[in-house]
Amino acid sequence: ILHGECVAMGMIQEAHLALKTGYLTSSASITRLSRVIEAFELPTKIPSFLKIEDILAKMSLDKKNAGKKIRMVMLKTIG
Repeated sequence: ILHGECVAMGMIQEAHLALKTGYLTSSASITRLSRVIEAFELPTKIPSFLKIEDILAKMSLDKKNAGKKIRMVMLKTIG
């Protein structure tokens, strides 16, 4: 899986997390974001063959992290 594809899938997952935690207030934003990503022919869903442990291991290498803590960008609005 290419880096850009992983970023696209991650953006959708982070948007779902932002909605669940109250940062994002409307699921319509996730729909809009998904449509934009799909327009560029990028994936929006994590393939079933990927294991969460492998995803977290890769995420632990991200430069945004603080030590062993995985840091993410939480979407509040699109714009």
